[in-house]
Amino acid sequence: MPRILFFFTALAAMLAALTAVLMRAELAQPGLSALYSTPSGEPDRASFVKTSTLHALTAYLAITLLGATMAAKARTRGAMFATPTMIIGLVFSLSMIAMLMLPQLGPDTADLMTSGLTVEVPESLGGPSQLSATPFGLPLVDELLGDEPLAFSRLLLLMAAGVLLMACYVMLGSEPGVRWIGAAGAPLIVGCSVLIAQMPRETPLIFMLSLYIPAVLPFLAVACVRMTDEPPAWLIVMTSGLLIAMGGTLFAASALPSFGFATTTMDVAILNMFPLGLAFFALPALILYSGPTRLPMAAVWLVAPVVAGAMALWIKPFISLGFNGQPILYQDYSQAFARDNLAASIGVGGFMVLYLGVVTTLRRSRAD
Repeated sequence: MPRILFFFTALAAMLAALTAVLMRAELAQPGLSALYSTPSGEPDRASFVKTSTLHALTAYLAITLLGATMAAKARTRGAMFATPTMIIGLVFSLSMIAMLMLPQLGPDTADLMTSGLTVEVPESLGGPSQLSATPFGLPLVDELLGDEPLAFSRLLLLMAAGVLLMACYVMLGSEPGVRWIGAAGAPLIVGCSVLIAQMPRETPLIFMLSLYIPAVLPFLAVACVRMTDEPPAWLIVMTSGLLIAMGGTLFAASALPSFGFATTTMDVAILNMFPLGLAFFALPALILYSGPTRLPMAAVWLVAPVVAGAMALWIKPFISLGFNGQPILYQDYSQAFARDNLAASIGVGGFMVLYLGVVTTLRRSRAD
C-alpha cells in the first residue's frame, strides 16, 4: 500500500508542477501570450482560471496523498491512529479526484469575463491604478458551499493541512515511548480546523494559518525531547521543516499588516510556506523514514535548510509582488511587475532542480 500511494503522490505532484510551469510561462514576461489569449487578442480569463484551478486541485491532492502515504508507512510499524488517518486522507484524495473529473466544475466563461476583483497598485510603480483579476471559484463546489467564492479554497486548505499534520503525529507515534502522541494531536488539529472553518471569509489567510500553531506544539515538544538522544534522521528533517514552515507563518502573521494583501500574490507566498511548504519537508522525511540512510548526520541536518533556501528563490519574489499589489489569478500585468515575475519564474525552475537533487540523493542513500 505505501508504494502504491507514493506512486500516485508523485504523479499528482508532477501534474501540479506541470500546471505551475504553464502558469509561470504566461507570467514570465509582461504582455499577453497566445497561451491565454482569445483569437482576437483579448485576455482569456476562463482558460487561465481553469489552469489555476487544476493547479490548486492537483497540489492539494498531492498533499493529502502524501499524508495518506505517511500514515500507511507508519501503519506498518504499528503506529496508533495510522489507519484512520490513512482512510481520511484517501477519502479527501478521492473527493479531489472526483472534482477533477467532473466537467461541470469548470468556470463559466461568461461569468469570468464579467466578474472580478480590483486591487490597488501603488502609483510609484508607474503602472495602472487598478488591476482586475478573476476570483477563484468553481460553480458546482461554490453552490454546495453556499456560493462562497473562497469557500472552496478554504476547504482544500483544511483538508490538506489537517491530513498532513495528523500524519506527522502518526509517524512520531511509531517511535518508542511516544505512541500516545496521536491522541494529543488529533483533537488539536480538528479543533483548529473547525475554528478556521468558522472564521469570516474576510479573515486574512495568514491569520487563519497561524491558528495551527497550537496544534503542532505537542509534536514539537516531544520531537525536541526525542532528538536529544540519537534522533532518527527522518525526525530531524520533519521537525526542522515544521519549525521553518510554522515559524515563517508566525513571523509573517506578526510582521505583515492585517490589510491590503488579501487576494494578491502574498497569499501565494504564504501558502508556499504552509501547508505546501510543509509538504516539501515531509517528503524527504518520509524517504528517510522508510529505511536507514548512509548519509552522515551533518548532511541530514542540512536537508531542511537546503530545501528552505531553495523555496526562498521563488517565495521572495511572490512576497515582493504581493507588496506591490499584483493580484492572484491574473494572466497579464504591466511592465512594473516584470522583474519580480521573471525572478519568480526563474526561481521556480531553480527550486525544482535543487529539490529533485535532494530527493534523489536521499533515495540513493538508503541502506536497505
